[in-house]
Amino acid sequence: METQREVLVTIKGLGFVFHYDGKSRHNLMSPAFLSFFKEDYSSIVSLKDNQREIEEIHSHSKDAFPVLPDHLHHFSFIGVYKECGSKVIRCSDNKFRKCKAIHFSFQIDNKPFTKVFYLDGSLWHNKNAYAVLGKDFAE
Repeated sequence: METQREVLVTIKGLGFVFHYDGKSRHNLMSPAFLSFFKEDYSSIVSLKDNQREIEEIHSHSKDAFPVLPDHLHHFSFIGVYKECGSKVIRCSDNKFRKCKAIHFSFQIDNKPFTKVFYLDGSLWHNKNAYAVLGKDFAE
């Protein structure tokens, strides 16, 4: 595999470009990119059938859409990632830090993958990338 290139990945039907770097030992991800997939609605989505509870949520919520509208249900990101601890790794700025580890699910050419990524706050500033697939990915 080449040492550097861009890879198109899909996550729940949405396309993103990840950077592949064969010199990077680990898969890295920007915390800002991960925040896109955080589900604030995960416990509320199941309330769709209980109208009284939904009305109560609406009356107490400051959010515009405390319950996802029907046309947005296929963009639910439940199950895209799962936190799985932390580890000291070399980040994109070549400094060792303790980084949170996550199992992240995505597809490349319709082939599903679930890989461990480490959250690296310096990633965007050093590589202008949301995520880097390292040597771990090629194995």
